Amino acid sequence: MTGHSIKRNVLFNVIGGVWTIMLNLVAIRFQLHILGSEAYGLLSFGASLQIFFSLFELGLSTLVTREIAKDISPDLDNSRALIGTISLVFWTVALSLGAILFLAAEWLVTHWITLEHIPSGDATFVVRLWAVALAFNHPMTLYLGLMAGLRRLDVGNLVKAGVTTAYLGGGIILLILTQSLAVYMVWNVATSVGGVVVYVLAARRLINGDSLRPKFSRVAVQRVWRPALQLGLIIPLSIVFTQLDRVLISRFLPVKQLGFYATAYAVISGVLVLQGFVTSAFMPALAADYGRHDMATMRTRYYQLTQLLVYLIGLFAFVCIFFGRDLLQLWATPEAAEGAYRALSLLALGSLLNAAMT
Repeated sequence: MTGHSIKRNVLFNVIGGVWTIMLNLVAIRFQLHILGSEAYGLLSFGASLQIFFSLFELGLSTLVTREIAKDISPDLDNSRALIGTISLVFWTVALSLGAILFLAAEWLVTHWITLEHIPSGDATFVVRLWAVALAFNHPMTLYLGLMAGLRRLDVGNLVKAGVTTAYLGGGIILLILTQSLAVYMVWNVATSVGGVVVYVLAARRLINGDSLRPKFSRVAVQRVWRPALQLGLIIPLSIVFTQLDRVLISRFLPVKQLGFYATAYAVISGVLVLQGFVTSAFMPALAADYGRHDMATMRTRYYQLTQLLVYLIGLFAFVCIFFGRDLLQLWATPEAAEGAYRALSLLALGSLLNAAMT
């Protein structure tokens, strides 16, 4: 993979990522002002359920990216069986976990989260809709991994930006018109189902359609089980360390406090996305260097990656640490700014340290 290709992919990551961040921040502003802190906290709780799907992803999207980037066979012949097998795993996990969360929604509302004003029946309905939406969101990670391995982050970012725009943009309009959390969640489900269809169609244009058909292959499993096991141990642990905070907050504090924390996290997610811009563009190149045993080039890219991450993230992190309350007051409600700025400072410091280790 050439340096020009890496720069192009970083550029498309930046364009797509910045658009997604800005749209998400605008959507949160409307959610806070129209629905209030508690309803926004309930939305944040639903989004935090994505953790359970991520735990069972087991690093397979990363494995797909690496294996496709290394594959030099015509029409990716060596990777077809692997793609079909991982597609089967993704869809099985997505639908199974979605069904479990759907059935467990009433228990979660009654025994896990603490509500102050929202009726438990309404909250149960919201959590069940989140379960359906997340079940269809989960396979999107696989198709983004495929596009990254093919060095087509231009297509991946275009699709991701389009689906996100439909969800958040349409959701903002519906909130303004109806001021209804239920209507907003129905739209969330509709765009999740339509979104995964768009991802599948885009992936089919880049790769043989039969390869995307879920189908188990014992040979493919035997070929990659060792790296899959390594990723399957590392990535769930990293998810636990990075996502367990929201699970604990939702369990031990009122859901409104989760909303404050999610507000801070939404701001600092810009740091995490900046990190993702760079790493997702470099990873296929690093995998290709490793596949060619070109360790000198791989080391050079690695040092460039480390320096770029620290310089990109440092400035933004320090602004959040020292001026977090002022930043939040420009964007969120006064209540949310007061409740979230301390968490923002701590999250910014942690993100800066994480970038240095990545």
